[in-house]
Amino acid sequence: MRYPRPGERDMFAWYCEQCCAMMHCAVHQTGRLGFETFWRAETDAVTEFNSDPTLRRCRNCGWEHPLGYRFMATKNSADEEAARLTW
Repeated sequence: MRYPRPGERDMFAWYCEQCCAMMHCAVHQTGRLGFETFWRAETDAVTEFNSDPTLRRCRNCGWEHPLGYRFMATKNSADEEAARLTW
């Protein structure tokens, strides 16, 4: 809702739907890098999560998370957009 202040950060995190354990988290230093870098960081986080099956498998209970997706639907691949519709 405002421009980030020094030291603030954004986190992109995925949690297990079965046991609520955090499965993966990517941290972006928005306050240091500026908001202009936020959308690229989101793309990088989603790409990393989707490209590594071990990140999408809960280490606690074994549940497999669907693909991650971006906030803006127009930036998603067809598979990512299909995953959005499962929620």
